[in-house]
Amino acid sequence: IQLVKKRGNVKALDEELYKQDSMDLKVEFETHFGIAHTRWATHGVPNAVNSHPQRSDKGNEFVVIHNGIITNYKDLRKFLESKGYEFESETDTETIAKLIKYVFDNRETEDITFSTLVERVIQQLEGAFALVFKSIHYPG
Repeated sequence: IQLVKKRGNVKALDEELYKQDSMDLKVEFETHFGIAHTRWATHGVPNAVNSHPQRSDKGNEFVVIHNGIITNYKDLRKFLESKGYEFESETDTETIAKLIKYVFDNRETEDITFSTLVERVIQQLEGAFALVFKSIHYPG
């Protein structure tokens, strides 16, 4: 999963894609998936770091975009920080990305489905929201 983030509208993000030296836009993949999201900042200032998608870790194991508000994100963030998870942004969305990684890392069985993983995360969230998840562990 490769992240390209840009403050501003989707057109600015599209323009940024063509500036990426590390991205070969001519490569063909079995699975194509792209997310563009214009964010109304409820937590954190509008900048590239706070832009979506937010990632679980530097390896981009899980990425999340979200529309809405997570009202218990501060408590979740404190818990995750106590478990050693490091945060890059000021957003409530990043808490979701770290939480899904935590649930994945602490799963009781290797064959947990992506939908079960997402359900377990959603059960921990309070607020009103819509979510999109992507993971290197579930490439389909």
